[in-house]
Amino acid sequence: MNIKKVRITPQIAEEMLKNNNINRSISKPHVRSLARQMKDGLWKCENGDVLRFSKSGKLLDGQHRLTAIIKSNITLDLFVIYDLDEDVFEFIDAGKSRNGGDVLTIAGVKSGGHISHLISTYFYLKKGMTGRCAVGKTRITNHEILKLYKENVDMYENALKKGRMWNTSFDKVLSASVLGAYYIYLNEKSPKRVDLFFTKLCYGLEFTSKNDPIKVLRDKLMLLKFDKMKQLSHKYIHIYIIKTWNYYLQEKNIKRLTFQENENIPIPLGYIY
Repeated sequence: MNIKKVRITPQIAEEMLKNNNINRSISKPHVRSLARQMKDGLWKCENGDVLRFSKSGKLLDGQHRLTAIIKSNITLDLFVIYDLDEDVFEFIDAGKSRNGGDVLTIAGVKSGGHISHLISTYFYLKKGMTGRCAVGKTRITNHEILKLYKENVDMYENALKKGRMWNTSFDKVLSASVLGAYYIYLNEKSPKRVDLFFTKLCYGLEFTSKNDPIKVLRDKLMLLKFDKMKQLSHKYIHIYIIKTWNYYLQEKNIKRLTFQENENIPIPLGYIY
């Protein structure tokens, strides 16, 4: 076995992939995610990732990275291990990969898992995504989670603190990290109105009418907690939160929250006063 640092151009990556005949099928979303990281300068040789080749020259590990180099048209320096026995292939990637929470915890962040979920949820909200998981080039990386946290520690810690307080008051209908992420997201739209929005939603206080949109949302979400037959997807929860926020800023009363499939996903309004 020998290890070398190799400058891999898109052309070299194509040549290396010609010896790829025992790997799994290519995941296009994963390739797009890696290509985005490479274009954004988030991929470094020193991160420990290596390409692996057998004694006969077969590619054992690295097909997604090589394909991403071609897709991104980026040249990268990567460590390459040569002359491995082919039977090591079955042991590659057998261990559990680190997630964002692991990375934050290793960096000394308390509640790393909750902070990681908060940051990733906020990241996807900013990207206009409404589901739990991201796909393709929008996927947030562990490196980005750590970088975002370091750039604004107080903001994320404060948001999680508020999220925990509201989560307890709201009978844990929404998680602390989700509440914290929406707090940051909507705080950017109207910092003077956001605290009252979540106070009313989570404490159930200060309603002047049964048609107050926040009360309608609170009742709807509370019902979902106890009626397993009426569970909503993350997409619909997002839609109802944003619709309620918009009604709240416009000071409109409603009788019920609805969404038709032919409607556009609502965009949160901003209000500075």
